[in-house]
Amino acid sequence: MKTEKINLLLTVLIATSFLFGFSLKETNIYNIVPELTKGKTDDIKGLKLMSQYCLSCHNPDMGGGHASRLGPPIFKVREHYFREGISKEEFTSSILNFVKNPSQDKSKMQGAVRNFGLMPPLVIPQEDLELIVNYIYENDLSSEAWKKEWNEFKVSL
Repeated sequence: MKTEKINLLLTVLIATSFLFGFSLKETNIYNIVPELTKGKTDDIKGLKLMSQYCLSCHNPDMGGGHASRLGPPIFKVREHYFREGISKEEFTSSILNFVKNPSQDKSKMQGAVRNFGLMPPLVIPQEDLELIVNYIYENDLSSEAWKKEWNEFKVSL
């Protein structure tokens, strides 16, 4: 009788482990990023790449103040490069031109250059840069909806 209970308990434990072990999915960015990028694979890639390459210096979270930053927050970068009526091509060209070979002359953020210094040139594949810049162009990074998206995305990292 005791052996049957132990066998039953072991069977239940093994079955439970098997079921839960195989039902737990890896974190999948396509399941995490909410409505703003739902169904937009390039947007999801752009957000992920922006997080990987840009946000260590251009963190959108305002905690810690100016002294804790390496560069202006990403939404401020967008504000300075994005203007009403600017084409995606103009926006992309302007940012790519600066990021590939930063100079004070090319910067649209003289205050940031004064406060943080000139950013170093980045070695990022062209395709990745274009996805990042497209994501920045297409999304209002200062909106409450985007901040919510960003906070949900951060939790998934």
